[in-house]
Amino acid sequence: MKKFIYMISLAGLIFLNGCDDSFNPKSEFQEKFVLSSIIQGSNRGLNIGVDVYLTKLYNVDGTNPYTNPDDPAVKNAVVQFLHRDKVYDLQLTTIEDGNPRYNSDMFLYSTSVVSPRAGDSVYVRAILPDGTRLSSSIQFPRSLHFELNYPYVRGYTSNIDQSAFGDALNFSWKGALEELYFPELVLNYQQLIDGKWVSKRVNVPSEILPNGTKVYPEYVYDFEMGFKYDAIDRTVASLGEGLENKSEIKLVSLYFKLESFERNLANYYSSTNGFLDSYSIRLDEEVFMNIAGGLGIFGASIAYDEELEFDPGYVASYGYSN
Repeated sequence: MKKFIYMISLAGLIFLNGCDDSFNPKSEFQEKFVLSSIIQGSNRGLNIGVDVYLTKLYNVDGTNPYTNPDDPAVKNAVVQFLHRDKVYDLQLTTIEDGNPRYNSDMFLYSTSVVSPRAGDSVYVRAILPDGTRLSSSIQFPRSLHFELNYPYVRGYTSNIDQSAFGDALNFSWKGALEELYFPELVLNYQQLIDGKWVSKRVNVPSEILPNGTKVYPEYVYDFEMGFKYDAIDRTVASLGEGLENKSEIKLVSLYFKLESFERNLANYYSSTNGFLDSYSIRLDEEVFMNIAGGLGIFGASIAYDEELEFDPGYVASYGYSN
């Protein structure tokens, strides 16, 4: 939900949508409506929630949008989600104290559906109380399968010929040029505390710089992601620091997760994050939108994963329990 609220934050500010040659920060006000919906799909065919936020542009005296005291959320609309010849009616729901902007409840149109599959097309439409129609269609991200740079038949270990296989645990996949990917590697382990094994996890950096700075991946357009063996090994070693008995640590798995943004959500994210280019300065940036009849964003993501157990010999080298 936090991500969803972040994605729709443009709704309350977008009325400052232009300026003229005299540098007037406000254009002539036009009443428009905004539909925002980000769907987080499941690659396992689970039920997922579909939430749609409807609002409208508003005008204020001056240029400070926060002087507006009234929540511009639109109620009493007819909102539908369409997938595989099925039509789902979304119901208006209330999230208590869910709108910190107005210190009030948040109003969403919601339903639950079986997650669309990779590559499926979905459609959303809304008919507002004044008859305005908003709509959009998208295609879910494609299916992803990972390949590793080394056949870890006994589980993960860095004790391999790195001159032949490289110096990093590398995941690759066949993606799409217009999609955006967010990788993450998590070390799952257990620690014996007061006689009980407690499950814990820690994020693994993609590399650790000579000055000790840990670098974590943010996003990639490429179709591969590598995590330096040195960074993984140092993360594993850090679990036992300060422990007299290293056997109180039990390594469970390395869990790789990759969240894929379909092209509309990728374009929206890019447009709200400086086009993901730290070397350019854009003076004409515009927020990407794909809503017919109005403003806003309709997008989707799916997360895929790969899990590696540990080689018993690798675990023993640290004095940890198998």
